[in-house]
Amino acid sequence: MIASQVSTLFLISLSKLVSGRLNGHETTERRLVLSSKSTWPECINEGLTVEQCKTRVENEVQAHAVPNIIVKTIFPREPETLDDSYWKVGIPTNYKGQVLGHSFDGEVRYPPVWIAANGNTGNLGPWQCKGWNSIQCCNTIQASAPEIDVNGNYVECFMTQIEPVPIVKADGSVGYCTWEYDSVARKYVPTEITLEMMQQQDAVRKTELGNNIAHLTAYLRDGQAAYDKLEIVNNSCHMYGRTVPALQSLCNDMDKVLHPPNVAGGIITVDSYLRPVLEALKAEIQEFVTSPFEPQHIIPIYSGDAEGTFVNAHPMLGGSNECVVPESA
Repeated sequence: MIASQVSTLFLISLSKLVSGRLNGHETTERRLVLSSKSTWPECINEGLTVEQCKTRVENEVQAHAVPNIIVKTIFPREPETLDDSYWKVGIPTNYKGQVLGHSFDGEVRYPPVWIAANGNTGNLGPWQCKGWNSIQCCNTIQASAPEIDVNGNYVECFMTQIEPVPIVKADGSVGYCTWEYDSVARKYVPTEITLEMMQQQDAVRKTELGNNIAHLTAYLRDGQAAYDKLEIVNNSCHMYGRTVPALQSLCNDMDKVLHPPNVAGGIITVDSYLRPVLEALKAEIQEFVTSPFEPQHIIPIYSGDAEGTFVNAHPMLGGSNECVVPESA
């Protein structure tokens, strides 16, 4: 599929007259013509507010070839929010958990200046995690910045999954485009995948996370956990909970007990801090593993200010139109 086909509106010919009876009356209806529109530059070109843009997009995707579209408004983060999470390095991955980096090249970046407790300041990263999973990348990041900062925080990682971009094909079917690492070419390439492949990976995440429930139950019962075993659960939580922000936040809460003075080989007490974290983590995992698979079809609308007076990027289905499967694929 060529690039112009991904971002250009075309209509799938599904218009058909259907006759029947409704409440005893003869009815004739015309089925909706489904759209494959994937970008809304008019939100910027016409100077729409965030709310006006959201309303327009929501109206247009009511008859779209891609089902279950969610239009999401995103506002700039407030300074207070940044203060609550500045020590967390975001690691974007694909649907398989491969690190994509911030520009689909495996490179992970961290803009803030790190101020260590001893007064030393410096920039952290960037880190090249090409072809790695998120835990391998995080270990490298933390090894490069082992010092605690002036606020008592260590560098931690927050994994996120970049959802595959839905694409509407000429025959009206919906496929997906994602970036995958080609170990031969040593670069990331756009790859077409199916809904079934995404569902298989969702099942893997649920199985891996579900395996932690018994361990968490034992830690809560015994009131203690071996450092090494708790670290394994934490890594699993980070890696396989990458699609659930609440899980990532709880993983980060657990991170705090895996820093000094606690060290590998030791025993960690399930105290008044750790117990509610483990209880909440267990409940969150149980909810996730029993939830149905629902692919996220997001159209993000980015506000240029806190008031939503203007949109600062063209809204796109999937959040990006960069992933384009070559025509020969």
